[in-house]
Amino acid sequence: MSQLLDLDTLNTLKDVIGDDLGEIIDSFLQLLPGQVDAIESSARTGDAPNMRLHAHTLKGSSSNVGALALAELSHTLEDLAKAGQTEASLAHVSELRNLSARTADALRKFMG
Repeated sequence: MSQLLDLDTLNTLKDVIGDDLGEIIDSFLQLLPGQVDAIESSARTGDAPNMRLHAHTLKGSSSNVGALALAELSHTLEDLAKAGQTEASLAHVSELRNLSARTADALRKFMG
């Protein structure tokens, strides 16, 4: 698995965007639990198109804030949804929840 955060990306964003990065990360962190819940719910109900949408969204937003490991796992979940393997994706749900919490803590620490 990838490193948790891409600190080079985050530091570059902080240099370019300044204080607005905090708002972007806050927004990401507010939406994160809902995205994780939507992925899990879609996987449990076998709704591959909805799961794919939420996994794709989480992959993109994670990439944007330098959350490499979360983006990688979201990509895996998106691929499983594309293949219609929602049941197989359930094995990744606890990992997704754990990784989301660790990522949120790391981003909060980064923003200090």
